[in-house]
Amino acid sequence: MKARVLLTIMLFSTSIWGQAQAASSPLPAPPAAVVYRYWPMQLVQWVGADLPYSMIVLEADSRGAKPLYDVMLLDRAGQKAVHYTNQAAQLAIDKAIGSEAYMVPMQFDMPSSAANGAQYQLRFVTEKSTPVTWQFVQGTEISDQGSGLTMADARFPVMMYREQGALAGEGTALKVGNVTSTAEVWKEISQPPYFIAYHGALSQDVHQLSFVPRSAEWRIDPAAVTLSAGADWKMTEAQGQVLGMHVDSFANGVATLHMTDPLRATTATIEAMQTPQGWALERLHYAPTAVKGDHSLTLSFSPAAGDSGVFKFEVIAGKKNRIAGGTVTIGAGAGAGAPTGGAARSESWVFTQPEEARKPAVEASATQIR
Repeated sequence: MKARVLLTIMLFSTSIWGQAQAASSPLPAPPAAVVYRYWPMQLVQWVGADLPYSMIVLEADSRGAKPLYDVMLLDRAGQKAVHYTNQAAQLAIDKAIGSEAYMVPMQFDMPSSAANGAQYQLRFVTEKSTPVTWQFVQGTEISDQGSGLTMADARFPVMMYREQGALAGEGTALKVGNVTSTAEVWKEISQPPYFIAYHGALSQDVHQLSFVPRSAEWRIDPAAVTLSAGADWKMTEAQGQVLGMHVDSFANGVATLHMTDPLRATTATIEAMQTPQGWALERLHYAPTAVKGDHSLTLSFSPAAGDSGVFKFEVIAGKKNRIAGGTVTIGAGAGAGAPTGGAARSESWVFTQPEEARKPAVEASATQIR
């Protein structure tokens, strides 16, 4: 599916790649730029000329005690996205990336199962007291034919991999105030008389991987932690995000770590090698928590990415579906705006595939402080 989808991304990265202060030993950790997010469901409608929007996107996650909804309305020029969410944590995420964002009560009704003809309805009121009602009608069965990669139309690489999907059906419509925009027939992919598709889509098991330009400072607790099997520590970022780290195994210079991100309900398995120059990352295996089955993205490096040099990387969906690749240059020091205290490590990411990901290099850096 080719679409200009501006995805909500989370700027609170799960990451650092820096060394600790000189008196401390460096700890292995994921790259500074990489941000992983998982959405069990996403709905999209491309909006007609009736409204001043080109698209509406709903991302929904019901794994927590309270369902999380994040709605994005993209203006017709494709430049400004306004977000609406029902939870404060997501509001902070949206604002952190510079989006105009509001927290409002939301009502989302969905069927017991995703099937052809199923109806979904979203209702909320904007900050200007304008009622919004969106009815999405599923027009095809969920299938692997709806799988694939979509690159966001963003200033840095944001990739969304869908495991399964379906097309919108007749009756899909967005109403803002007193104006209704009904989804138009999607002529390019319709196959009358067998089926007629409309400009919208439903996706299930959506993996979002973003490469974000940022500088971050993470504090390690406890400060005296050393790497050994069974060791635990926390990393706290200046904005308050807390990540948990646990060493599953450490032998013969090879470590496997388990990282938890409770804010986004995701985990990462980190495989790293100890070298005379520091830690070198072989691969990171990202997955959602509390989801049955093998749902994952893997970021792998060749050779293992150490603290200096140029390394090839690949992004793999599932077990062996290669969806992206490029090079990352690692070096000491930090770019403009980097935090102070501790020795930072810098990253410069360049994509060679897919074509849509070939943007200017993404520069990031981070520091571990004890």
